[in-house]
Amino acid sequence: MKSDSILSRHDQLVTISFLKHKLGYPHAKIAELFNISVMTVSRMLKTAIDEGIVTISVKTSMNVAEELSRQIKQKYALRDVLIVENNQYEDAITTVSKAAASYLDMIILPRDVMGLAAGRILSRVIPLMDLPSIDRNKDQFEVVQVQGGYPNLGLENPATTIVNFVNRLGIKGHLLLHPMYAPSEESAQMIHKHEKEKIEKIWERCTILLTGVGVYGQHDLQREESLLNNEDFEELDISGAIGVIYGRWFDSEGKYLDCTPNRKVISIPSEIQKIIPKRILVAFGDEKLTVIHTLLKTNIVNIFISDEKTAKELLLM
Repeated sequence: MKSDSILSRHDQLVTISFLKHKLGYPHAKIAELFNISVMTVSRMLKTAIDEGIVTISVKTSMNVAEELSRQIKQKYALRDVLIVENNQYEDAITTVSKAAASYLDMIILPRDVMGLAAGRILSRVIPLMDLPSIDRNKDQFEVVQVQGGYPNLGLENPATTIVNFVNRLGIKGHLLLHPMYAPSEESAQMIHKHEKEKIEKIWERCTILLTGVGVYGQHDLQREESLLNNEDFEELDISGAIGVIYGRWFDSEGKYLDCTPNRKVISIPSEIQKIIPKRILVAFGDEKLTVIHTLLKTNIVNIFISDEKTAKELLLM
């Protein structure tokens, strides 16, 4: 059988995929049948997956909503999406936290560096992670704080989350020992200059960036923790802030605002965010639909983990 036979390109991909995945033919045998190289067989099999001719399903302990995951991935052109079914026996934050922890356990490899933002849900995700794929190489995995912390050392503080993670699993941790917002723009510039050769060098090595998202309003963490003053919130009102990620406020177009709070924030700069391959957003809930929808339309994140209720609402937007 020759590769330039009457078979169309699509038919060739289907036939080669059938021989490989259904009949168990080795690459070398397929190459012989089609009079092509083994490398070409490998490329064609990958193409068959990329074009949806071959789909891969992995059974896990999660109840994954496969079709919703596919639809959300297609709608927002994301790198990957994990949508899990809601469970009547547990609340959504538990379901999504378990799913995010399982996903991270599957994708994290030795020598990965994960940047961790602040957030209520992330403080629930990290304690559920076990890192089974790097069991014997945990000292090669690093986690780094990518935004300043809160005045208190509660479980939702990113520094607390990282310290507990490091102590539990024996991984390497790097803390950003500064508040989320500096007292002034000038002091923020000094802190970033001081950290340029330290923490920012680690940020540049990150392969994974993990974040939640906050909604601008009376119950955002910045307000509850008194991280900003009244003048800052008034400016955010005028500027049209709708949400916050990595301590940076964004508008309805998903653009970071040019405002005083964003100039005072101590967190990973946008230019470093962009170069990190896996930028994961874990978020759910009716109150966050608008900010989630806005973020997914941008390139700020490229992997999304949520529940089916949120996904169904997003598909209507």
